[in-house]
Amino acid sequence: MANLNYNILVPMDFSEHAEYALNQAIKLAKLTNGKIFLLYVHLDKNGVLSKLFSQENTDLFDEAVMSKLEKLAEEKSLESGVEISFDLQHANSVAGKIVEVANVNKSAMIVMGKGRLYDEGIERFVIGSVTSRVIRYSKVPVITLGNDCEKTSCQNIMLPLDLTKETRQKVSWGIQMARIFGANIKVVSALWDINDPEIINSLNFQMKQVKDFISKAGIKVTTAIVKSSKTSKDIVSIMMDYIEREGDIGMVLIMTQQENEISSFFLGSTATEFIRRSPVPVMSIIPRETGEIILGL
Repeated sequence: MANLNYNILVPMDFSEHAEYALNQAIKLAKLTNGKIFLLYVHLDKNGVLSKLFSQENTDLFDEAVMSKLEKLAEEKSLESGVEISFDLQHANSVAGKIVEVANVNKSAMIVMGKGRLYDEGIERFVIGSVTSRVIRYSKVPVITLGNDCEKTSCQNIMLPLDLTKETRQKVSWGIQMARIFGANIKVVSALWDINDPEIINSLNFQMKQVKDFISKAGIKVTTAIVKSSKTSKDIVSIMMDYIEREGDIGMVLIMTQQENEISSFFLGSTATEFIRRSPVPVMSIIPRETGEIILGL
């Protein structure tokens, strides 16, 4: 067990996806000798809610939520042996409060559900607005997932090289997570123009540098350049096909970025689509030096 003492923040709204996130956080906490903080954010105490409900009703609601949080924390802690604390806080922005609490608590990471939408009985790829904003503004990595991974081992961690600009920070987090899970790393890049030797040579050079860096850290690593097909010509589709074909990838690490100066509330379109469609947990890392306090590399 890695003695990292991770402090993991799990936003809780008692939805199915929030419980999936809690299960994943418990798995991480057990592997790192860490602890979990459950946070329920009650939106707008002194604004809209105060106009619709009396203070007495608001207090009763808060008491009910706190009771439910306490019960959930006690049950999960007894079951797993992980220390779980909890709180309810009021805010005008749910995402803003989550990011604020993560900073105050010096959380190593945030683990949360990504949301799910059904249209006429068909599941659609979706990432909730709160989740999107948390990923956009968080100073620590955010792990999002859409299914229950509590009993799923993480045999391999995937590092895509061409979602965003590659950085040492992302590779370092990949090494850290591989050590935690006892996993290998698969470095993957997508290729559209298979007849361009300059692109192929550039990708091979970049992948060799990354592979050498990871190997020196003592982690088993493989590299692959996956090509487009008739059914998958965009980068996300190529990567999704690869994940499905391999069948042994337990987590993907990506860098996130805003697409332009006016898109402050949104992720880049490629990162957003990747998170929406990924069948495995995705760790999103803001491309700035934010992981220094726990990397220790």
